[in-house]
Amino acid sequence: MTFAGEVWARSKDGGANPAPMQITNRIYRQGWPSDPLACSVNRTPSSTLHVHRSFSTNCGTQPADTYYVVAYTVDDDDGWNTAGEGTLRMP
Repeated sequence: MTFAGEVWARSKDGGANPAPMQITNRIYRQGWPSDPLACSVNRTPSSTLHVHRSFSTNCGTQPADTYYVVAYTVDDDDGWNTAGEGTLRMP
């Protein structure tokens, strides 16, 4: 399975950090009693607004199932308003 996509900065607030924080994208497979981590990829958006930065990672062989993405930064509010999109693909 591969996970590929883009992240970008849509806008920034007054007093924002000089650059956006790195975004961590984690892919989980729904399971019981917990959801196992399938893979993870990090990417920092450009500090130039609306410039898309791509990312891609190989998640290895994964079973056909239901997956979801959790995207986050380590700072609650760095002053940057970011966005992203991506696609999970099975071979």
